[in-house]
Amino acid sequence: MNESDKSKTISYFTSLVNTHQDSPKSLNWASTYSQEKRFKVLSEINIKDGSTLLDVGCGLGDLHKWLVKNGKKVKYTGVDVTPAMIEKARENIGDADFMAADISDPDIELGQYDYVFASGIFYLLESDPEESMKKIIAKLFDLSLKGIAFNSLSSWSKVKQEDEFYADPLKTLEFCRTLSPFVTMRHDYHPSDFTIYVRQGQNN
Repeated sequence: MNESDKSKTISYFTSLVNTHQDSPKSLNWASTYSQEKRFKVLSEINIKDGSTLLDVGCGLGDLHKWLVKNGKKVKYTGVDVTPAMIEKARENIGDADFMAADISDPDIELGQYDYVFASGIFYLLESDPEESMKKIIAKLFDLSLKGIAFNSLSSWSKVKQEDEFYADPLKTLEFCRTLSPFVTMRHDYHPSDFTIYVRQGQNN
């Protein structure tokens, strides 16, 4: 993420979390239902118990809460560029690791995880958003041992909000095919949103 988009993201979400505290509105989700619907789709990459999972753009750690509620026994780590989010996540969740960091920072050593998830992290991109998205997806894949699952607002949506980035699902899928031949796109759960799974190998 370039510095302009990073600064905008931190400012935007710091304001939201200061206003809404422990609420989906702090992540700009319309409701817990819409947030958790996306978590369910991400998890259908078929994560196994005992897997390590990095949640990029983890916000308040809501994915961790959803995984626990649904009996998914994974070793969870959350990372977010907004320190206020990480501070609140650490206050609310005591049994997970959280880091305030930009995964694009070459000085940050994050290690690797079986799976890397990212939910709702692309829509505020402004500076050459398609290229920025590609760089972030490639980084997610580099951090994974088995695969990644991410979502984005879709350019196929009939209703669009100003100042939000809607990615082209097919162009995004084509880019993901340069990373691995084992890719799946989902556009079957929401009219304005898509999810892509990119696996490291056929059996992952």
